[in-house]
Amino acid sequence: MRSRGGLLLVLFAQLALAACEDRPVHAFIAARYNPDDHCLEAPFAVDVVAGPDPGSCPITRCWETPSGEVLVSTTACDAPPDFHDKTADSAGSPCARALDALAEGADCAP
Repeated sequence: MRSRGGLLLVLFAQLALAACEDRPVHAFIAARYNPDDHCLEAPFAVDVVAGPDPGSCPITRCWETPSGEVLVSTTACDAPPDFHDKTADSAGSPCARALDALAEGADCAP
């Protein structure tokens, strides 16, 4: 699991590189689900996605990373290509529990 500081450093480095190359990129912002405490951490810049920002998405989505982390995005319509959209997973699945935590307002305390 990457630290937030490390992710921000990677994000800014990739954005700077993209600016030099004039390629459009945008940040993927999401909240990590903590299954042990059934809560969502504060949203943060998880990664950089190639391409122009598609704008705000009208639905909340739940994503699973290659490492199995569950992330909830309330505005992102897309995610890094190796993330899987699990929004429609059945009740009891990690994403369904994460979306329940969002609906319950279950924010992780710092």
